[in-house]
This record gives sequence, C-alpha cells and structure tokens, in this order.
Amino acid sequence: MRRQYSLITVILLFSAYHMMAVQGPLMDHVLRSINSQTVDGIVVIFTVALIQLCLFAALLGVLSIISIWLMRVVAGVLMIVDVVAFYFMNAFGILLNQEMIANILNTDTGEVGGLIDWRIFAWGFGLGVVPALLMLFVPIKAHRYWTRFILAPVAVACIAGALMAWPKTNHWIQKNELDLGSRILPWSYIVNTVRYFDQDHARYLRDQVILPDPISTPQAGLVILAIGESARAQNFAWYGYDRDTNPFTRSAGFRALPPSDACATATIGGTACILSRRGRDERKGEPEEPLPSYLKRQGVATYVYSNNTGLPRIKSDGFYVGSQLSEICEGGFCAERYEDTCDGGMCSSAYPDSILTSGLPDLAKRAVTEPVFLLLHFAGSHGPNYFEKYPHRYAAFEPICTDKMLPNCALEDLRNVYDNTILYSDRVLAEIVKDLERVSGLNALVLYTSDHGESLGEDGIYTHAAPIEAAPEYQLKVPFLFWQSAARDAAPARSDVAAQDAMFHTVLGAFGLTEGGVYQPDGDVFSSAD
Repeated sequence: MRRQYSLITVILLFSAYHMMAVQGPLMDHVLRSINSQTVDGIVVIFTVALIQLCLFAALLGVLSIISIWLMRVVAGVLMIVDVVAFYFMNAFGILLNQEMIANILNTDTGEVGGLIDWRIFAWGFGLGVVPALLMLFVPIKAHRYWTRFILAPVAVACIAGALMAWPKTNHWIQKNELDLGSRILPWSYIVNTVRYFDQDHARYLRDQVILPDPISTPQAGLVILAIGESARAQNFAWYGYDRDTNPFTRSAGFRALPPSDACATATIGGTACILSRRGRDERKGEPEEPLPSYLKRQGVATYVYSNNTGLPRIKSDGFYVGSQLSEICEGGFCAERYEDTCDGGMCSSAYPDSILTSGLPDLAKRAVTEPVFLLLHFAGSHGPNYFEKYPHRYAAFEPICTDKMLPNCALEDLRNVYDNTILYSDRVLAEIVKDLERVSGLNALVLYTSDHGESLGEDGIYTHAAPIEAAPEYQLKVPFLFWQSAARDAAPARSDVAAQDAMFHTVLGAFGLTEGGVYQPDGDVFSSAD
C-alpha cells in the first residue's frame, strides 16, 4: 500500500521547498543588507525566511478549503512560474517591479524569442516541473473537512508572533519593504501585474485629453524624431567614452547636447514622456495626446516608422513596421539584411534599423513644400541578444558576447557587442542625413535620444527596468543629439533642457507652431528663453 501524507505535511514540505528553491534573490538581498554576525541580523534572516514559508503555506491552505485539486494545480503552476522568474532574476539581476512587469507585457514575440535559451527548460524542468508533478500526484490521507481551516490562521499567527517578538525586525522590514517586495516570489509579479493593469494599462486605455490648438499654422519642413532603445550615454564618444562609437554622426554634422536622465527605465514609460508636452511629468494628470497625434491635427503630415514596441497610442497618417517598410524600400541602405552575413548561426528574422530609412527620400522631397513629421523608433541596443541588433559585417569591436545569458559573458565581450549596437545606430543616423542632404532647399531637423539606458553587469545588474527611484546611472543617462540642414535658420542650441522635456516643444518650434496652443519656449532648445 502506498504511503499517504497528511494535508498539512504536504503543504508545509512543499512550502519549504518553494522557499529554498526560488527565494534566493530575496535572501541574498537580506544577507547583503544586514550584519549576519549579530543577533539582530540572524533574527532578520530567520524571520524573513519564516514569513515566506508561512505566506505560501497560508495561500495553499486557503485554496485547499475550496478544493484539494485546485490547491495542487495552483501550487504546481506557481512553482513552475516562480522557477522561471527566479532564473531571469538570477541571470540578469532584475527585479519584478511594476516597471519590469510593464516591460514584459509590452515585449513582442521577437524579443521574447531572444530570451529563450535551452537552459531555461533544463532549469525549469528540474526545479519546477518535477516538484509540480509530485504535488499533483502525492497521495494525501483522508481528513476531516474542518482541518483545512487550521493552516492559514496558524501560519498568519506565526508571522504575527515573529514580528511582535522582535520589534527591530518589524522596523527593518518596513524600512526595506520596497526592496523586499520586488524580490518575493510569487507575490512580486502577482501584485505588480495587478498594479500594472490597474494603473499603467488602465491609463493607456483612457481617453487622451485633446490639447489646445495654436493660432499659427505649420511651416514647410521635415522634422525627424529618432528614439533609440537602451542606448546609454556612458558609451557615446560624444561624452568622452574611450572608444569612437560615434564616427558617423560626427562626420555627418550632428551636434551633442548634454546627456540627461531618462524619466523611466522601461520603453513604455520612456517613450510616453518623450512624446508628451509635459515631458518627465507626463504621469501628472490625465493622459494627453502625444506629439504625433497633436501634429496630425495641426495639418502636419505625420508618419511613424517603428522597429520596436512600447509606443503610446498615436494617431498618424501612416504607421509602418519593419515588414511594411521593406515593401517601400527601393534598395540601398534600407535593404540591409542580417541574413547577408550570418556569422556562426547568429541570424535574426527581424529587420535591422536600416529599414527605418525606407521611403525617406520621397518624404524629404515632399517636405520642401509642406510640413512633414517622422517618428523613428529604433530596435537599437535592446538586450540581452545584442549580437542580433546589427549586421555583423559592421562589427568594429571583437570578440563579442553571443550568449543570451549575460552573466556567462566576459565583461569585455559584453562591452564589445553593446558598443557595436551603438556604432550601428550611429551609422543609421548618418545615413538618414545623407538622404536629406540630397534634397536641395530642404528645411530639416533631426533629433535623437533614447528611451532609457542599460546595465552591462555593473554591480551584477544587466539590461534595464530597475525601479526608477533606485536605478543605477547606467539605466538613466541617455544621449541627446541633433542635426540641422543648411536651409534651416535656427538659433544656437541651448544646453539647459533635458531631452525628455525638450522634444515636444522643440518640434513645435521647428514647425512654427509657437503662437497660442501649448508651446513653451523654455522647453525648446532653439528658443532664446532664459
């Protein structure tokens, strides 16, 4: 006869395994934040571990009241999801905060594919699937129904007793609750997913406030706003970096304004504030129509070329993604393909950012006599598969990291492959200028910044989406470049406006939409405002 186990034993054993298997990031943070050689430190470690065990046990206890089978299924599913979450937290040093949840939920299938690695399946099967199957089929003794009501209250009482017995621990937990909350599995992603849909997604779906119209009418000319991806200012030669990652923009006549802090560490927040008339204060108040939508209403021919995801809701005269842009590409630089120089199997089915130059000559000719705005959204330097962001014949820095699990890469190899993405974006910007310079009499302005920066292993952190209040400088500092055509009669550029606060009003100023409406001269880098 098969041995049977009591319900309480099964729940406690599974909860203990769950704590030991997936709470590594949480406990590692605790160990780095306290002195484990003191009594207070030991009590903190014990209490945090006890809280995690009891919280999970309480959850399973509540589910068992409804149905033992439901408890088994939910426990197994959470175990698998938590192991996968732990894998990425451990591999990239990320936190499952609201910014990261927004980043995950706004990632397209191509970016998801870039994260898939065989080690995820091996890790997930060994630590997640096997224990989940055991939970599904472990024999549980028959018991009286009322015993299911015991576990949750006892677990909660244990937590309360531990916190009351040592008030210093309670104070420490409250003081560090933000840091702890984004590391606790499964509560971190459950709570922050609810917050995302209650706040970010709900805000995204709300009606946008229509902004006041200006008195003036738009002037003829072309303004291109290029939004980079994960391009950190620290790796730009424009700002003193020890490698020449910007030779093309320098030769093309770009100029650099001081780098500034991004207003978010994930794309959806970064692009929203770049395109908002409120800039970094975009979330203060009701959502408003973004720059492209506003320009379209003012009679500016407005187009969006996107090789990425995460833009706010936009109204335009044409929204084109890579596959659509390939149809209007007439050869030349826009026809570049990754597949032309696959290196050791490192090929991508997506389009490099050269595709964003498709149809540009026609738009430039049109802008000689009418106002045209073009928003470009780069794939840029989005990790962890940096090696898939540029055709490898353009690689200037080698050897490169080709492992999607970035901690496995030598830091120098990681730096090389990331710098190649910056160099390729630099090349794309310069090619844009070449197309514009072929059109005589064109009044044109090109603006470039990035949605946020990127961590490349500093302090064990990789990629982006750290909490904005505690984000490392590498994820915050972004570049600010611009180029003007010879036909553009503009004042000298000011250096006292952050990129995220400048774009909306600088573009309005370039089109002459400065009378009435929402234009603010102190947000226009070409105004003479004090």
